[in-house]
Amino acid sequence: MGHDLYMGILTAMFLFWNGARVLTYVPTIVKLLSTQTDAQSHSLLTWICWVLSNGTFALMLLERNGRTPEAMFWLNAGNTTMCLIVCVIIFCKQRGLHLKREGKDRLPC
Repeated sequence: MGHDLYMGILTAMFLFWNGARVLTYVPTIVKLLSTQTDAQSHSLLTWICWVLSNGTFALMLLERNGRTPEAMFWLNAGNTTMCLIVCVIIFCKQRGLHLKREGKDRLPC
């Protein structure tokens, strides 16, 4: 197998699995948003580390590509965003904070 073919396959696998990973955050977010979920069992520190890891990797990809965003950058930016959403939910729930939605009662984060 030539190097170009190998890189093509590797890139396709990276894009596929990292795209799938973005979707795997959805069940965690849905579960955390359910009112009976105890967020104390989720490590905010772990999720913050994932935000920083994905974010710095996205920035590294952007810089190495001459500040031109490409698919790998956008996937890592998506993963960073999803981890950040989980962080916010965990933070709010662990501290008993509430978000007020317009026209609705106060709901837990």
